[in-house]
Amino acid sequence: MAATTTVGIDLGTLTTKITLSSTYDFEIIRNAHGGHTTPTAVTFAGLTRPRLLGEDATDVSRGDENTVWMLDRLLAGGAADHNNSDDDGEKRFEDFARFQFDPKTKSVYIPNMDTTYDTTALLAMLLGRVKRNVLATIQRRTTGDGSNNSINEEELEFVFAVPSNYPQVTRQAIMDAAYAVKVTKSRVVDGARCLAAVYQRKFYDSIVSVDCNSGSEKDNGAELLKKKKKIVMVVEMGHARSCVSILQCGDGGDGDDESKSTTATNEESDKAASSSQPDNNKEATPASKSTPTVQVLSTVSSATLGASIIDIALYHHFQSNHPSLSHTNFTPKSRPAQRLMEGCRKLKHILSMLPEGNVTVETIGRNDTDVSLSGNRELLKQLCQETVVNKLKNMITLAVNEASGSSSSSSSSSSS
Repeated sequence: MAATTTVGIDLGTLTTKITLSSTYDFEIIRNAHGGHTTPTAVTFAGLTRPRLLGEDATDVSRGDENTVWMLDRLLAGGAADHNNSDDDGEKRFEDFARFQFDPKTKSVYIPNMDTTYDTTALLAMLLGRVKRNVLATIQRRTTGDGSNNSINEEELEFVFAVPSNYPQVTRQAIMDAAYAVKVTKSRVVDGARCLAAVYQRKFYDSIVSVDCNSGSEKDNGAELLKKKKKIVMVVEMGHARSCVSILQCGDGGDGDDESKSTTATNEESDKAASSSQPDNNKEATPASKSTPTVQVLSTVSSATLGASIIDIALYHHFQSNHPSLSHTNFTPKSRPAQRLMEGCRKLKHILSMLPEGNVTVETIGRNDTDVSLSGNRELLKQLCQETVVNKLKNMITLAVNEASGSSSSSSSSSSS
């Protein structure tokens, strides 16, 4: 029986990241254009023309109502917020989506086709392209190393990383979409568990490396483990979602059942983060007392706090204050507004690396003139203090409080 090849998938609002397991050196799947990510978009060009998927889809800044993107948000909606969903934030973000989405039926109407597709079917279309890119990468790897082995579609397993509070109905919809493209093995795992798996591998490898250099036996570093024990906070901010996770590194793997459920052992880390290919000829060795483990103490997610809020804040700032745009009255769904939004997104990326920046956006000013957008980090601080910084601080505070409670209960149970 052939071994299963695990494919890790991070389904994002704008782009999707895909990677292979350690059998293929954790290679990141490139799209057909050579990029390291695949746009999370589908374009319907018309009844007589093929639909355009992923990297071939129209860019969202230039797409019309026939280009559908942010499939992860359409599947989950505001239900994936740790607290109550921020309806104003949801509305601000969706104001810039030009396609026609019905939240009650979770379906999108496509004018070019005069047809309605549900979000599961749209995701299945995108996963079909992902699958072809995966198979093409594996074929290239096996051919390049002189092997004539080819992988069957049945040997693939898709593992999706999602926020920990995604509802079960959304998780099932994702697996249904994978099944629709003949990927019969699929799992949906918590993003925090994937983070723990990554730190598990790094933390464990560093322990083994130090042990080997010191001449001691592998996995016999009890004192070293105690010194290496630490707490790590990971803040992830995507285009439309954010997650704060607090991990504890350095505990042994002999805790109680409750702690084991949130601890990444060596065997679990391979599966959760698609970080290793299991060896079918060897039995998995359970974690020993000296084996370092990574425990998820807490995780807090928001379905409305994301980097897109910064784009929207810049958009409203320039539309209201820029002399070449103050006369305009275009709506968020218009093409000039979409180009302005794309310019704000580029300016944000520049300011993430440099203290100040400038971006030129073509034909959106008076008499179709080009407009230059200039800004600095101080401007970003002023625009985002309430909408981003304060909310992120609240998430961090909540995660720390939950982690403190988790850590305290774990300590008390260990002492008893």
